[in-house]
Amino acid sequence: TGAAMEFRELEVELAPHGSSSVLFDVVRRLQALGAGAQVFESKVHRVLGASGPLTPELRSPHLSAHSSVADLLRAELTVQTATLVANDAGIRLGLGPEPLHLTRVAARRIRSALRVFRPLLDRAWANRLRSDLEWLGNILGAARDADVLMQRLRARAAGLDAPLAPQRARLIAALHEGSDAKYKGVRRVLKASRYARLLERLVV
Repeated sequence: TGAAMEFRELEVELAPHGSSSVLFDVVRRLQALGAGAQVFESKVHRVLGASGPLTPELRSPHLSAHSSVADLLRAELTVQTATLVANDAGIRLGLGPEPLHLTRVAARRIRSALRVFRPLLDRAWANRLRSDLEWLGNILGAARDADVLMQRLRARAAGLDAPLAPQRARLIAALHEGSDAKYKGVRRVLKASRYARLLERLVV
């Protein structure tokens, strides 16, 4: 249609050890200078012009002292599934080892939760999920182990004498090649229909 949408947005975030009182003070000062109210809509939502608030698929139940066992499990599955989804793009884009590490931990925690709650669950349903999560975890684990090995060998190789520099360079190059191959394997898995079905079942 040729229509365009423009908006300006200021984001205020706390440093790791920042004080929330400072954050609120900064927000108040910005609003006093003309900034509008806080907007909780995502940029994508505004640009695409979706009407009404977006309803997230992953909604964690409110937990209290009176929460049911089902709510406890649902809350844990929601947190860990959200971690899987949030780190998916980071793995695909090769943004370093952290997204892969977080995804692996989340998959392992889901499997653990399904094992703990197994007596209360449909066995066939839980076993199928655990099997697919084990499949995913094995692929992620191989790439993660390669990362850890490379970090350790880099640290050890740094202390080698100068005459051993060529051997050190060849070793590091070989490790990089092996790690790259494992990451390619992970990215192939993320494109597989089995992985997509796993995410769908977790969300449901």
